[in-house]
Amino acid sequence: MKKKRLLTDKMDTGHADKEVLFNMLEKLGWKRVILSRLQDNKHAVDIAYWLEENVKKPYERNGRDFIFECPVDAAWFILRWQ
Repeated sequence: MKKKRLLTDKMDTGHADKEVLFNMLEKLGWKRVILSRLQDNKHAVDIAYWLEENVKKPYERNGRDFIFECPVDAAWFILRWQ
């Protein structure tokens, strides 16, 4: 499975840095989705596989916090995982 390149792949970012990045991207029109919780590690892996399979535009992830460049990708993600 080929991993998509994310914005943070080139930088060593901590949680606070990702929060700043997510806020900036939101102001640029990206759609943010925060899951209420992850059930377990298998659930997190299922989401990772789903993202790889279905999301075509750039996105970022930080735990249960996701942000998508394409609103359609965000909508499908919400329908599937929330």
